[in-house]
Amino acid sequence: MKVTVNGEEIHVYEGARAGDAVRTYLSDRGDSTPLSSLHICDRWGNEIDHDGSINSGAQLIVTINTDSINLKTNK
Repeated sequence: MKVTVNGEEIHVYEGARAGDAVRTYLSDRGDSTPLSSLHICDRWGNEIDHDGSINSGAQLIVTINTDSINLKTNK
């Protein structure tokens, strides 16, 4: 089925979950960002769990989850 991730159309298998679509998107781009550090929303801005179901034609927006980034500070 066809879905859109960050404006890019990709093909995933029927029954794929949001995380599967994002993994395919990242793989196609050669990106090794861990899925756990990403935030997935639908086209209306509603958060979608990585194991959330999606339908053909879904439009997903993926951003970095800044809460998952650990920054070291110098004191």
